[in-house]
Amino acid sequence: MTEPRTTAGELDPEFARQVRAALFQVTTRDLGTLTTDRELAELGLDSVSTVEMLVVLEDELGITLEQDDLEQVRTFGDLQKLIQDRRAGS
Repeated sequence: MTEPRTTAGELDPEFARQVRAALFQVTTRDLGTLTTDRELAELGLDSVSTVEMLVVLEDELGITLEQDDLEQVRTFGDLQKLIQDRRAGS
């Protein structure tokens, strides 16, 4: 089975749905369009709410993210790549 492909600026639709749901649990607001270059900070996420969102994603996706991993995540594209890498076992 191949991984879904995205064009520049476009998140995988299923991933975008999962992130949107996780963010809604943390922020209780609609986030509009999520693109690969949209920064988490644009949404008013501080470090605590970012960690809360990632815990929700870990639970939903059955993956584990380390604190060191999160230091490199600035955009939704970064987050998507990190999660895809974890799902692939790297």
